[in-house]
Amino acid sequence: MTTGTATHGPARASRHRAPGPPDAATTRFTVRVVPSSKRDEVAGRYGSDDPPVLLVRVRAPAVDGKANEALLRLLASEVGIRPGKLRLVSGSRSRTKVVEIDGDQVLPASWSASSSDANPRAN
Repeated sequence: MTTGTATHGPARASRHRAPGPPDAATTRFTVRVVPSSKRDEVAGRYGSDDPPVLLVRVRAPAVDGKANEALLRLLASEVGIRPGKLRLVSGSRSRTKVVEIDGDQVLPASWSASSSDANPRAN
């Protein structure tokens, strides 16, 4: 009989990574997700935090990771990259998430613009 820990096959790569310092060739940003919305859209800035928090609405419900998948697909489409280049760094079970993009990617300028319609905390 051997002692020690049992292995359960090879480790799987995950799209979710533990929080930590970003790699040299990555871009990180914070998003606030509204699941079960009427449409998929990047709605502008959320709150008055700096750096800005991006408000994103997705039609998918927050069940079994469907809203997270829809979020990554929508952001990839908006930036013009493959969804596999995006990864959730934190917040997989929260509405506020940190997303990382592989490579030097310039985010659309409209993502950092303030919008009174998309800013529920502004008064």
